[in-house]
Amino acid sequence: MTPEELVRVIEDSIKTFWAFIKTDSKCSSWNLQGLFFTHPRVEDPRDLEVLSDLKRRLHAKEIEMKGLQRKNRCWVKRSTPIQESDRMEMLFCMIDMKLISRVLKMSTITSDQLIWCQKKLNHIEFRGGRAAERDCTGYLFPSS
Repeated sequence: MTPEELVRVIEDSIKTFWAFIKTDSKCSSWNLQGLFFTHPRVEDPRDLEVLSDLKRRLHAKEIEMKGLQRKNRCWVKRSTPIQESDRMEMLFCMIDMKLISRVLKMSTITSDQLIWCQKKLNHIEFRGGRAAERDCTGYLFPSS
């Protein structure tokens, strides 16, 4: 496989994730689950506090990401054009937040999955009006 083919494959996979994010946010069946106040089952009852903290932090980061997206769409506030690297960082942060959100909506959540979510969420930062992922090491998906 040549480097050009590898770049093309990576770009296609990023576009696939972007399509997933767009269609997942438009899906109404997931949004209806928020109407009923039910917590997912956790294997260890001591993890309920960790779960609620993760949900709170994820919600705060989602709001911050939406603010960044609005800021970048507004032509009045945008004094400098958005660089491609900044767009990619925003995309990677949105993918990570969507994965965390999906894990937190699972029917049963293990302690290892909560730890994975914590690590993933800790790597997402917003500095200077930009989305930034600090350390991109680790697993893309939590262990089952």
